Amino acid sequence: MSRPPENSFAALIAHRWWLVVVSAAAAAGIAVLVLSQLPRSYQATSTLQAPTASASATLTSGFDPTYADRLMNTYKTLALGRDFRLAVAKSLGRSQPVDLSATIAPNSELMTLSVRNRSGAVAQQEANAAGVQLAAQVNALASSNNHVSLANLDSQLNLITTLIAGDRSRLAALPNTAASASAKTVLNQAIGNDQLDYQALVQQKAQLQLAAAIRSNALSVVDSAQRPPSPVSEHLPLVLIAALLLGALGGAAVAAWSERRAPRLYTIREIETATDSSMAIAIPRVDGENGSEHTTVFNSGSSAQEAFGMLRARLLAGAYEHARTLVVASAREGEGKSTIAANLAAALARSDRPVLLVDADMRRPTVHRVFELSNEVGLSDILQGEADLDEVLNRLEQPDVPNLTVLPAGPEPTRPAELLASPRMRDLVQRLAEMYYVILDTPALIPVSDATAVVRHVDQVLLVVGGAPVRESEVQHAWGMLKGAGAEHISVVVNRYQALAATGSYYYRAES
Repeated sequence: MSRPPENSFAALIAHRWWLVVVSAAAAAGIAVLVLSQLPRSYQATSTLQAPTASASATLTSGFDPTYADRLMNTYKTLALGRDFRLAVAKSLGRSQPVDLSATIAPNSELMTLSVRNRSGAVAQQEANAAGVQLAAQVNALASSNNHVSLANLDSQLNLITTLIAGDRSRLAALPNTAASASAKTVLNQAIGNDQLDYQALVQQKAQLQLAAAIRSNALSVVDSAQRPPSPVSEHLPLVLIAALLLGALGGAAVAAWSERRAPRLYTIREIETATDSSMAIAIPRVDGENGSEHTTVFNSGSSAQEAFGMLRARLLAGAYEHARTLVVASAREGEGKSTIAANLAAALARSDRPVLLVDADMRRPTVHRVFELSNEVGLSDILQGEADLDEVLNRLEQPDVPNLTVLPAGPEPTRPAELLASPRMRDLVQRLAEMYYVILDTPALIPVSDATAVVRHVDQVLLVVGGAPVRESEVQHAWGMLKGAGAEHISVVVNRYQALAATGSYYYRAES
């Protein structure tokens, strides 16, 4: 069966997500704590307006957007200069330049001046002083420029007036003779040209006077600074984002480091590599399953039951078609071994063959709970010679699955390992195999070795890996124990796998 590519690191993070979250939250908390210990600063802001559109239209007989941008950036550059910031401080009796920033609001005539200080009252005072001083400085500069321009125009008008008066005097002094006619014509033309220049200068002076009136208030404060109620955050959003990212990376690094110290298996491919085997099947996690060994047989149509149907087909095909006995084992408790055994037995029984499910875990019997049967009599009675096989089989309660018989573990004996290793157990397995397809649910291989006493008497072994990601060493140890005990045909069943949505990989996770 083909599978999508697997991402071991993604599976590791998916299982240890809590470590990443806790690390990120801790880093963010530390960042907030550190910022809270830093000196607090308050920010006050005053807003100024520059009627750039009116001034531009008056001076150029049409709105010039580049002029407005240049003018606003000129004001901003002036405000950010050290000389201006020092002048604001000196106006308040201080020696250090104020901590000032200027911002031009897009598509508007507004500019804001923001001042930071450890005192909210001082920040308000400095912001208002900066606004008033910048407006006064800009307006004074505009007034000075206008005065110089008007003075130049007046000088030119006086010069033209003198020229016209001189030409008129010379014209009046010429006699009315034919010889002076040509000179009169030249003087009249000069006077006419000077009068045109005079009128042009008069109009230019009128426009300049109008512009001066408008620009006499070139920059004005429209919103005074208020005392800030609380200190400003020193880049708090950026610091928090950086802390969360670094914390998450740190958590991932810790997860990877811990994994390197004690490797665990998260993906199907890793399990196959660790056991040097091909997987028999992966049993998916079913929503609503509580993950305990007491889970009932899966309902018809569920994805889990479909997986058990595929497992049944594999066990009955190929090299295993003549197999009659099967041991279900796991490295540790809690990996779903008994659930696998019960559901596999039900799946085989539905193929119209007699199946016997034997609970060989006499230390912690579970199978009878899965099918809600009695455990008063069972395997321990037969192995201790306290009851005959036929007698026990006749007394057994039958589960609600056609063709399936369940042999419970029975009362707990004093030496279960010896009973499983006894010749009587070997003979019992051989006898049962003549009547049924036999599935034995055995104790976990760690810390006891009861299952190894049985595997040499059966045709196949299923090693169940599931629940919390297990240590690689444990799976390899369990595999080695089965091989050392004489098991020849071992297949691996991955229980309760779940697909990673982002990568298509499979991992299995703990069930609470």
